[in-house]
Amino acid sequence: MTLETCHNISLMILIVGAIATAIGTGGTVYFGKKISQSEKNALKKLDKEFSSEKEQSQEKISILEDTISRQSQEILSQEEKLKELQKEIYKPLKEDRQKKLIAGLKALRQEYSTISPSIRIRYEKGNSLRANIGSDLKKYLQEAEWNVDFGGRVTFDEVSHAFVFKFHSDDTLFAEKFYNIIAPLFINIDQFVISKSKKKSNVSLEVIIYGDPLFDDSGVVTFK
Repeated sequence: MTLETCHNISLMILIVGAIATAIGTGGTVYFGKKISQSEKNALKKLDKEFSSEKEQSQEKISILEDTISRQSQEILSQEEKLKELQKEIYKPLKEDRQKKLIAGLKALRQEYSTISPSIRIRYEKGNSLRANIGSDLKKYLQEAEWNVDFGGRVTFDEVSHAFVFKFHSDDTLFAEKFYNIIAPLFINIDQFVISKSKKKSNVSLEVIIYGDPLFDDSGVVTFK
């Protein structure tokens, strides 16, 4: 603030009492003394300066609020991107889910104990997370005392879906029961593609993992 403005503030302090008197006298008397024209002009100038500073302050506040809002949106956007990236990081299935999954697989194996069904697991190469899923599924099946063949990588063929079950038509009910155990606890997909084998083999069910996996905090798998 300039020296002149400071002087004007001093004048304002001296004549502030005139405001009340001015209502009745037209603003011309202060404690019995007339207010000079220069004092009136100083008061008007000071009022304009205060009004100008108020407008500038409001404008700065508005700019600051816009900046904060924009930065907050950018932070939220970055957090969302980070969450999506974290889903692409392998996470093992939580222990409580593992126990439920293994228990369900054991019960299914006992139900079909007379035919000793076996499972073959394969995955399309090009994404190491598919191998993690296949390896974990193999571990859970082995803990449930299943016969498991971890067949390893396959190249892209005519089927390009995230998750494929191959089985003979005679094993349809078994395949559906198997899916209903792993789907809610481990591999959460709305549907799977069925590719029925033409010939009966010693493998009751073949699981092929094609999709790009995502993992939630519990280790449950979905696909892009």
